[in-house]
Amino acid sequence: MEISLYGELLMEIRRLHVAGTSFGVSKHKKIREVIAELNRTSPSLHKIITIVESDPGLSVAVIKLANCTIVNGASLKKITVKQAMIRIGLVGIDSALKVYQASILKRVVSNKNWRDYMDKALEQALTAGALSYNVAMKLTGKRSDAEQALNLAILYSLGVFAKIIAADSMGLENNKNIREVVLENSAIAAQAVLITANASFQLIQFIEKIESESVNDVSVLAARRMGFFKRYNGYIVIQRHRIKQKKFLKGKLK
Repeated sequence: MEISLYGELLMEIRRLHVAGTSFGVSKHKKIREVIAELNRTSPSLHKIITIVESDPGLSVAVIKLANCTIVNGASLKKITVKQAMIRIGLVGIDSALKVYQASILKRVVSNKNWRDYMDKALEQALTAGALSYNVAMKLTGKRSDAEQALNLAILYSLGVFAKIIAADSMGLENNKNIREVVLENSAIAAQAVLITANASFQLIQFIEKIESESVNDVSVLAARRMGFFKRYNGYIVIQRHRIKQKKFLKGKLK
């Protein structure tokens, strides 16, 4: 039985993990320190802020993610690391770490065309996370739902990132046919990334639910429906799919 290109990419992701290529855990000291604090029973936001502020790259990643979740042009206003962390919460900080770690892994890709697509994938991850954050906030008004939706959408998008690394490792050219497989979001590929990052069982369950049509969890719905955002006359039109009645929410983006 012939294995599909998608299947080959998943196999390569797992092979790279066994070979020592980490998709989720960087050797970066500051990242390890933040992850260690996040894994504590009662993480200290003050300590995390101190660690992040001491690393320019981490600071930019956190502020950039927080800015993306602000609509109506407010993201143009400069915010501090502390303000950014308060906005996205501890779950959002974990999302920012994932994006930062992914950007570091760009160095393992030799093909410039694929590296360029990695930049595109990271931007899409930020956009998807930000939109999902705002959808969840509009649906329930709960920060916990918004933060979880943000994290899930970014992790889901990073499945694309892992496939790009796998495609480069396999020596595949960046052409239209291969891009169609590589650039498509995938819960299975995202799950592979999560496993290599020693993610919690709860997050893996959420990722598996993203492709389920029966789930009613708001965080999962927001992450899953990020592909339904459409630009229309300067507005983002958001369809509330399978939630009581079909309605539309509008949020202006500058």
